[in-house]
Amino acid sequence: FVPNGVDYQAFATPQAEPADLKAIPHPRLGYVGNIKTQLDFRVLIELATRHVEWSFVLVGPIGNLGVDATLVDQLSKLQNVHFLGHKPIEIACAYPQHMDVCLLPYKVNDYTKYIYPLKLHEYLAGGKPIVGKPIRSLLDFAHVIKLASTQDEWSRALTESLAPDAVSIDQIQKRRSIARQFDWETLVHDIARSMCNRLGAPYKEQFSAINFETM
Repeated sequence: FVPNGVDYQAFATPQAEPADLKAIPHPRLGYVGNIKTQLDFRVLIELATRHVEWSFVLVGPIGNLGVDATLVDQLSKLQNVHFLGHKPIEIACAYPQHMDVCLLPYKVNDYTKYIYPLKLHEYLAGGKPIVGKPIRSLLDFAHVIKLASTQDEWSRALTESLAPDAVSIDQIQKRRSIARQFDWETLVHDIARSMCNRLGAPYKEQFSAINFETM
């Protein structure tokens, strides 16, 4: 099994604050990715209504929402909620760096039981605190992200994530060290090594002889 990875340099290298973020007040709680039915919009509405002092920022294209379209419409009408639309990847990588907390607000159901969010390691590379729902793929990262189910748990986890110690140098480095392990170059290297090992000794020897550091 090889999970989703991250272009570590793109998401970890400091980026200028995007122009459409500058006017949005802190603290910013942000989601960067497709706006889709797998997200728990009810939780976001409850949180944004309960915490008017926080700015909720959603960056990404809106997909086919089905019955959730009315919830997204309701969410978009809240004054502290900001939909910024689709961004190309070379720009999108800047947004998590300028959030105070990054969000993984998925529903917990049979579909999300089998997903592995691409943005998990993108967020970790940015170094900011992360709060998400306890879907299966996120449980393994509970030591570096906070997981919450109920509204009260979300409020508490977000409040703790906004505390100064959540963005200490040690915490930032801890998150980035995890993301670095999932850099796409590392994952592709692991895939190639596995294939060569299965193909037999000649391929295994050729793979071992390659100096990847010079490539």
